[in-house]
Amino acid sequence: MTDSKNRAPEIKVRLIALSKHKSYLMSDPAFDVLMEFKGDPDVRATFVDALHNHPDESIRGKSTGRLLVNTNRDITVLPELRKALGDPSEFVRVRAAQDLGRMGDYSGLEVLKKILSETPVHDP
Repeated sequence: MTDSKNRAPEIKVRLIALSKHKSYLMSDPAFDVLMEFKGDPDVRATFVDALHNHPDESIRGKSTGRLLVNTNRDITVLPELRKALGDPSEFVRVRAAQDLGRMGDYSGLEVLKKILSETPVHDP
């Protein structure tokens, strides 16, 4: 997919469909390949949807960085990252806060402070 000649519309459609699969093992590789479609509005919408709606928290968390890379760090995606600060998953909230901070937006600072101030739970 690194060669633009291989990025046919029908392949993109199939990859988007695979990315919506509930299984991490099916959707994560599809997202990795979709990263080659930088700037594509359909792929951007897919990353935004995954950030807020994918059932797997790992996919949602990784979508923060994928969204930034896909859009070449376009500041118009910052509202989507701010929205992710309210995700039920601590992993997603931390990833969103980190990526916001990398963009110079410190709206996730309180999320990070709260998580860092909690006493770790020993879970053998």
